[in-house]
Amino acid sequence: MLQNAWLEANGKIEKRGVGLSRSNPAIGLKEDPTHSFVTALQKSKGYNKEYLETISWRRNVLDNIEIIKKTDAPREKILELVKQTRDFAIKNKF
Repeated sequence: MLQNAWLEANGKIEKRGVGLSRSNPAIGLKEDPTHSFVTALQKSKGYNKEYLETISWRRNVLDNIEIIKKTDAPREKILELVKQTRDFAIKNKF
């Protein structure tokens, strides 16, 4: 739920797949059309580095919940990931 792009924009990681990025809870959008759909929505809403630098991790999660709800991701999985993301953010003192 917390974008790796947010972690990078806020100086928490240098790049995706390294350091904290590896333990960041993710929904794992393996289907390319779904991943492309989510990415397109994030871009259309202006979730670029400049925007991500200005928002809290909580705002990023809330923004992404609204996007993920537009996919076929099970609501139970979304809720589970939100809880894991909250724990991840608190543990890492975001």
